[in-house]
Amino acid sequence: RYIGACMAFKRHMLKKVLPMPPNRKYCAHDYWIAMIGEAYYKVALVDTPLLKYRRHGDNASTGGVKSGNSIFHKIAVRVYVAAQLVSRMRK
Repeated sequence: RYIGACMAFKRHMLKKVLPMPPNRKYCAHDYWIAMIGEAYYKVALVDTPLLKYRRHGDNASTGGVKSGNSIFHKIAVRVYVAAQLVSRMRK
């Protein structure tokens, strides 16, 4: 639903976003920013194309192409991010 290169947010959101969760294997920066936005702020999606987003063989992410992550990895990601959010909410 979110692509990091296409995100915009107000500077005050950084107080909640930073520091990023330490395990990038389970929480990419754009996913974390999106989850903080959803948890604490009003989020809106803009349907107007604002940039050209091109994919090539050297991209870091798969861009929706099946990456081979198992259902267990997907569950682990969600559990890890949920735990990080709960931890952040307690602060």
